Amino acid sequence: MRFRKFSESKTCNLPALTGRFTPIYIFMIKIALAQQDFPVGDMTGNLVRAQKSIALALEKGADLILFPEMAISGYPPEDLLLRPGFMRRCHDVMDELVASVKGIDVVIGHPWTEGGERFNAVSWVRD
Repeated sequence: MRFRKFSESKTCNLPALTGRFTPIYIFMIKIALAQQDFPVGDMTGNLVRAQKSIALALEKGADLILFPEMAISGYPPEDLLLRPGFMRRCHDVMDELVASVKGIDVVIGHPWTEGGERFNAVSWVRD
């Protein structure tokens, strides 16, 4: 990750913070946005779309890529969320995505079940 260090010799001009201060590190990150169509129910296709977007973001030097709500299942999944097979496939696709992420952080929306409850979830995947 790229960063810039401010000099320790700088002083702050704010009245309450006058004087020397501890060095501040500013981390610069490049963020990619995956704005594309993720069709409802096409989890395999949406996984491929996500992986292609991740590869392109890496190629362009991004540190983080953000995907929309329900990118794995497509939006709006509506009553598909009531089908156990649909939810299992969403979990499987998330497992595949997590296993394939290398060298970039990924934030992606997807449906999730836990303890018999359904959630509109987001996951932050870090290599």
